[in-house]
Amino acid sequence: MLKARTDWKLMRGMPLVSRVSVAACALVASCTGVISEPGGPRDSFSSSALKCTDESASPSGAELFAESCVACHGADGGGGATYPGSIQGFEPIASMVRTGPGVMPAFLELSDDEVQRIQSYLLCVDLAACDPDTTSCTDNDGCCPAACDSGNDNDCLPSCGDGYVDVNEVCDGDCPSSCDDADSCTADTIIGSAASCDASCSYASITSCSGGDGCCPAGCAASNDSDCAAVCGDSFVDVDEVCDGNCPSTCDDGNACTLDDLMGSAAECDAMCDYISVAACNDNDGCCPAGCTAGSDNDCSATCGDGVVGSNETCDGDCPSSCDDGNACTSDTLIGSATQCTAACTFNAINSCADGDGCCAVGCTVGNDSDCAAVCGNNYVDVDETCDGNCPSSCNDGNSCTSDTLMGSATNCDASCNFSSISSCGDNDGCCPTGCDVGNDNDCNAVCGDGVCSPEESCGTCGQDCGTCQTGADVFAAQCAECHGDQGEGTTSAYPIQNPVPGYATYVIRTGRPGVGFPEAMPAFSLQQVSDQQLQEVLAWLGGRPDPTTGAGLFDRYCANCHGSDATGGVVGRVIAGETLHNVIVAALDGFGRHHYAVRDKFMPGRSTQELSDAELQLITDYLQ
Repeated sequence: MLKARTDWKLMRGMPLVSRVSVAACALVASCTGVISEPGGPRDSFSSSALKCTDESASPSGAELFAESCVACHGADGGGGATYPGSIQGFEPIASMVRTGPGVMPAFLELSDDEVQRIQSYLLCVDLAACDPDTTSCTDNDGCCPAACDSGNDNDCLPSCGDGYVDVNEVCDGDCPSSCDDADSCTADTIIGSAASCDASCSYASITSCSGGDGCCPAGCAASNDSDCAAVCGDSFVDVDEVCDGNCPSTCDDGNACTLDDLMGSAAECDAMCDYISVAACNDNDGCCPAGCTAGSDNDCSATCGDGVVGSNETCDGDCPSSCDDGNACTSDTLIGSATQCTAACTFNAINSCADGDGCCAVGCTVGNDSDCAAVCGNNYVDVDETCDGNCPSSCNDGNSCTSDTLMGSATNCDASCNFSSISSCGDNDGCCPTGCDVGNDNDCNAVCGDGVCSPEESCGTCGQDCGTCQTGADVFAAQCAECHGDQGEGTTSAYPIQNPVPGYATYVIRTGRPGVGFPEAMPAFSLQQVSDQQLQEVLAWLGGRPDPTTGAGLFDRYCANCHGSDATGGVVGRVIAGETLHNVIVAALDGFGRHHYAVRDKFMPGRSTQELSDAELQLITDYLQ
């Protein structure tokens, strides 16, 4: 008697078996022995009913198979495009047809009788495929002897329970009955079942903060999860801490009348600011404490009665009570009040000609004022005098471009001033005559367009040919190259600074920076050392360096200063080795920290797509991997 295969075996790469004719099926049907599977039936009907018979029923098993199964399993069950393995002789199909394992759909519309007919049909074509004398397990012979399985014969179909893990199984004989990875921060769950050979363990990370589960997930702290320990540095201020993650590094309340002191430390989470009121009277500290005056502290405003003459006072403690300048030709008057610290004397010149007042006023003569004498010196300019009482003793018209000369003398009442224009170009006389410029007279101001390149002008500023004027490269060579290298490529004394970020670079140049990792700190450069225009020329020159063409070169140019030459942290302590392209693009183009230039680990400049293209960012990412 021929024996049909009875195990569920793996369907991979099996050859198709020609569909047997109804006559062949009838011939096999004459073998009346019952085909059953060791260990009992697997489907909803008895395996004792499965025989190569009933091809005469309508619709027949072959017809039902052609209608529902051929598309995936081939014309005779020997394998199709969707499922290349053979299912000929496959006995326990009822549960598969009803549940649809894997990508196979469930066929609930088929009755148990119709399913049994399809089963009988598959037994028919299988019996025709196996020689009864074949017992060896051989791939691709179309036969799966009883002692073989999918592990040693690819003609055999998979079966849960055969001890071999097939492609549609996750376990077989070694299925887990419970799950425990000994990690209190995972929820351990068994999914599937050993009966269907799909049992596996799931270990889902616990992310919620909940006390008593033995787990302290990331982001949780002792305040919201009793399993977490109170630790300085977890960014949560515990009972015995005054700060954590928000500790002050400096103290300044903006009040000049307090001494600002930083107490404790961020490392111990007890850093705090103490502001002590200033009580002493000290000049130039910006504070006028209670009890101090302008006399004892120049930061205090003047007050009438404090003995110090303030800007809005004319006297304080020394106010006049009467006025007399001893000059008969003035009218002496006391104005203001000593109690208001506004008392002052005015001495108005007497202009009227009056006899007997002891004054010969200006313009009066002996002819109209008996107090006047008819001589040079009577303060009246007679016909033959150029001055009298108002004669100049020196000449200065306040114009540096005139030569001032005193002619005559006051003694003879013929003194006068002569002011002649200066026309020659000469240094240090305070005058820049017409036709002179900064090139031949250092008293002249630099004028853009005068053809003379002065120190405060840089090449290209005026659109003129500046000749030997300093370019950005010249300024860099004079001020920067000694530490940063001729091209800004960096040396053992300072960082490479090619392609600088203008805002940050300007901040560093004007304020200097500590010598992090280098022998000396960088000094600040004043406007007298490097003007704003020269600074812009230098930054433009550095930004014009051609970009490297490799990921390593681009990383060294744009990233290594902060993150280290090996991307493992550098001076900012931020490891970026292995970063994804997405993270690299976001960080490089957006940056963060805005203008927090003073704190390296809180500021990252954003670069434009003109500075770093998508292709260059990809090269950097590939290098980081």
